Amino acid sequence: MPFSAIVSKLFKVYDFMIHLSLPCISVLSLEGHFWFTILEFNECYVCLQLLESNVVIRCRESDQSLLSGLLNSITQKYKEATKRDLNLQIDTDVFLPAGSAGGVELLAMKGRIKVSNTLEARLELISSQLLPEIRMALFGRNPNRKFND
Repeated sequence: MPFSAIVSKLFKVYDFMIHLSLPCISVLSLEGHFWFTILEFNECYVCLQLLESNVVIRCRESDQSLLSGLLNSITQKYKEATKRDLNLQIDTDVFLPAGSAGGVELLAMKGRIKVSNTLEARLELISSQLLPEIRMALFGRNPNRKFND
């Protein structure tokens, strides 16, 4: 078997393992207190990244009641950190798919800025960050590459 075919199979296995871990991660969203803590931390973090005064949160329909209980806590922590007011609203018209693993999307400036903080988006980010390390482990350092990303 040629080397390129072996590498191709390895990347297919890698991709399969990433998508295989998604159901395991979606179980986390079923844990009450644990999921509550993750949502609160992620919302504060993304709001601090945006530094916008009006933010709309898009979540799964099943997480809407849980998230509405977090709004006061998030705005209070934001105000303590930035000394600015924050107007958080939950999007009641459009929801994330019910089959998603969980997480939220935050929209600012009337939807022009969108931060996807879903578990799937985080998993994709991790997998894209691991790709250079996998390439380096398989092939070694490439002298023609100026950057290793």
